[in-house]
Amino acid sequence: MGSRLQSVTGPALPKFLCPLNHEDVLADVILNGLIQQGVKEVIFATGHLHGLIRSFILSKYKNMFESIHFSSESSPLGTGGAILNSRVVVGNREAFFVINGDTVHGQFLDDISIFSENKNADLVIATTFKELCGDQATVAVDETTWRVLDFNYQGVSKVGHVNSGIYLLRTETLVGFETRKMSFECDIIPNLIRNNKRVFSYPGPEFYDIGTPVRLADFKNLCM
Repeated sequence: MGSRLQSVTGPALPKFLCPLNHEDVLADVILNGLIQQGVKEVIFATGHLHGLIRSFILSKYKNMFESIHFSSESSPLGTGGAILNSRVVVGNREAFFVINGDTVHGQFLDDISIFSENKNADLVIATTFKELCGDQATVAVDETTWRVLDFNYQGVSKVGHVNSGIYLLRTETLVGFETRKMSFECDIIPNLIRNNKRVFSYPGPEFYDIGTPVRLADFKNLCM
């Protein structure tokens, strides 16, 4: 994912620290959004240029959260492997949110928590309905129950529910998965669906995926 923005950030800057204007980087927008929603604990799953991210977080946000943890990778593990690798830090917490580091959302984490509890969900995937999905991952759902029927990572549909990059995951759902390089979207989510885990879609508001130079430029215009 990070390689898509290297034409903008260069190889020495992680996209999480990509400048948006003269004052803020992407991390500021995402983290301030979490703070405004009352998030107290954060775990950063980091790999490439871990030291830069750690230094930035501890210098600017050390006193903004009750606890900050880092789960780093010695070699690339993919999105799924990164989540599995963080289980040591997650510990015995019943559930935890997973939030993509290149996506900006509205404030609805509490709503997802309530939805997840009501559905007794193993995994909740936040989605947004779009009439033009492009290359974004789409989620096939039963709109009566919001149960997820299929997950199309490559975004093959023009119209549908698009993955917003926010997940609420019951910790015990990951039991049995070995920590190794894998994709959360391509490997773990389809596995959970095949094994009849309670995977649901939460229909949320619009979001900003800035994982490509064009999308980054569009979002920068909004931040001016």
